[in-house]
Amino acid sequence: MDLLGPGVALRVEHYGSTSIPVCPAKPIIDILVEIPSWEEGRKRAIPVFNSPEIEYWFYNDHMCFILRDKVTVSAPTIFIWHPQVTEYGEDWRFAII
Repeated sequence: MDLLGPGVALRVEHYGSTSIPVCPAKPIIDILVEIPSWEEGRKRAIPVFNSPEIEYWFYNDHMCFILRDKVTVSAPTIFIWHPQVTEYGEDWRFAII
């Protein structure tokens, strides 16, 4: 997450079914990234992930970037990056559940 610059990706966690050993899972990797604020996260992440293969969603308290295998909507998802703000304190990992 060095691509975002200093002070933006504060913590990074692999979560979801693929993070649990021996658990049946879809072949999609979910990454949760703690960011200092929505504004800073959007300002830094959108230029970095601006690519035809990546979808960007921002609604309510959730922002995500979805990397697909090809440049079509029906292409399989291979990676989802979920930024979450630090305002949740130690419970930041549970904010998107």
